[in-house]
Amino acid sequence: MKRQDENILYVMNKNRKWAKNTYSSYRQSLIDYTQTQNKTMTELLREANKENKKSSLERYKTKKKTSKV
Repeated sequence: MKRQDENILYVMNKNRKWAKNTYSSYRQSLIDYTQTQNKTMTELLREANKENKKSSLERYKTKKKTSKV
């Protein structure tokens, strides 16, 4: 796992105050998932942010179209 990914996970742990076993489980799951996807956590988070922005924009456009009717 890359250092930057470790730092992100550490900050998440600090903010959410996970138990030691929870942190270990999340860390191992993240290692497995990033290896499977062949991407870093940073890349996955960027991808998720793009998806969220895209879906928010689509919801806004849909809402705008339906309000005109």
